[in-house]
Amino acid sequence: LERSPGAIRDFVAQADAAALTAKRPVNLSLIRDLLEGPSPPRLF
Repeated sequence: LERSPGAIRDFVAQADAAALTAKRPVNLSLIRDLLEGPSPPRLF
């Protein structure tokens, strides 16, 4: 996980965009979801 000012700025922008798309607030739950990344595909 990169911790430069630019990386932090990009992550905040990603969190803001995700919150707007999902119509949910930027909160700890959303940040955790973003840090976990996408779910692996389900096979069954």
